[in-house]
Amino acid sequence: MLISFLSVLLFESCIAFMIHIPSCIRFPFDNFISNIYILVFRNIIQYDSSCAKYDPTLTYTLRPGTCTFSNVEYGNVFHINSLGVRDDEDSLEVPAVIVIGDSEAMGWGVDQDETYAQIIENASGMRVLNAAVSSYGTVREMRMLNRIDASRLRYLIIHYDKNDSLENFQFYSRRNTLDIMPEEAYETLKARYERWKRYYPGKFTLLFVKSIIKGTAFDKFDFMETEGLSAIPPGMEAKIFLNAIINTSHPPLDKAEVIVVGEKDFLSSLKEEARSPDYPEYVRNISTVNCEPMLDSSCYYALDDHLNAKGHKIIAQAILDLLNNTYLNLI
Repeated sequence: MLISFLSVLLFESCIAFMIHIPSCIRFPFDNFISNIYILVFRNIIQYDSSCAKYDPTLTYTLRPGTCTFSNVEYGNVFHINSLGVRDDEDSLEVPAVIVIGDSEAMGWGVDQDETYAQIIENASGMRVLNAAVSSYGTVREMRMLNRIDASRLRYLIIHYDKNDSLENFQFYSRRNTLDIMPEEAYETLKARYERWKRYYPGKFTLLFVKSIIKGTAFDKFDFMETEGLSAIPPGMEAKIFLNAIINTSHPPLDKAEVIVVGEKDFLSSLKEEARSPDYPEYVRNISTVNCEPMLDSSCYYALDDHLNAKGHKIIAQAILDLLNNTYLNLI
């Protein structure tokens, strides 16, 4: 009994050590440690009451003011404007560039001046608004545009992540409507996540044993609230993305260039789908930025699956290269 207790204690201590010291050698537990961190340990900004608040049409926005969001590998101060996005008030004044997306574009894990939106603003001299919010899909990202003065918008940058397809497919399959959970449900979800993260003696050991028995990743907290969504049919990702852009109410985009940042396979299917004459001109003329070949493991945190400051610099440079070519074409 004592040996078993000491074994569990040693195992629990080792797991805790490897989570809190990401640079240490974790093999052969690397995947398990990453799962533990991401699924049952990591703080999530939209569930942090000091950084986020309920919104009846978007589920939540960031909370105006200042907050600190931190995890094992980073701690960052968020300066949040009156719109509820991570940028200053000046950027709300008829921006020339608007960046929408989820946590990657928002700058999860990097300081405010290290986000690629801010780097683009500093390098180009154009007013850039970072309107990205963690965990938004394309539908809510486009809805956010309704709260922004886009009368002088030149470039709309959409940062696409594969998990955006969950929201996009829900919107598509429900005839272009999106259910927003009531405030009570949102608060309940936050409380559930805090309970899910809570440590109890032997938790890591139990999860490890479950993962071995099941032969797959252990059960996780369903923080994305995707229950009830059927599998997305193959080849639909680009179509439901464009459907979200076109059929979500937003300011006119006729005078703006739409730039989509994403991975190679999605961007290839997007360009093919967008060629259809059934789509409006701003869709047929979409530009794409594939950063996948330029981003390696050094552009991400060791435990967290988000971009670090190096990754943001690379994306900023790729977008700036595209914008510079656009300028040349206009001369």
